[in-house]
Amino acid sequence: MAEGVESWPTCECGCGLPVPAAKSSDATRGIVKGGPRRFVHGHNRRRSARSRYEAMVDRNADGGCWEWTGAKDSQGYGSFRVNGKALCTHRFGYELWIGPIPAGLELDHLCRNPPCCNPDHLEPVTRRENQRRGKGFAGVNAAKTHCPYGHPLDGQRADGRRYCRTCHREREAQRRKNRG
Repeated sequence: MAEGVESWPTCECGCGLPVPAAKSSDATRGIVKGGPRRFVHGHNRRRSARSRYEAMVDRNADGGCWEWTGAKDSQGYGSFRVNGKALCTHRFGYELWIGPIPAGLELDHLCRNPPCCNPDHLEPVTRRENQRRGKGFAGVNAAKTHCPYGHPLDGQRADGRRYCRTCHREREAQRRKNRG
């Protein structure tokens, strides 16, 4: 090939065929009229789910996280389609790199970063444990060590809920006093 002449790119599916020139521009896809397209017609479906997944993961993010750069749901978790079915990207990545998620368990992001797909940042835990570790109601209450009056939460009911024995004793004494 002559020096200074750029070669025409080939299809991104890996077939090696030269891609056609674009007939029109499409700014949303980064296509310029007359420029090369990314795929030969129909070949974009030839890419495996794994290669499409890996193309959307940024492994150079802060904290060792593998950030999902594609679509995200309202909670910030990555969303990915395989055979028309929407999947969570952290679950897909865990099954890809580690293996199946054990039955009855869900994945907890140890890094607390929803778009992270790094399998080293994911741990299979029960739903209760995942909620306890989170920032929601269960997680906030699990982190409490003292009642609103500053007494330790040192009592535990049969169902596992904690309570303040000091406040409980005071309430019971007040109730007995009011009864007569």
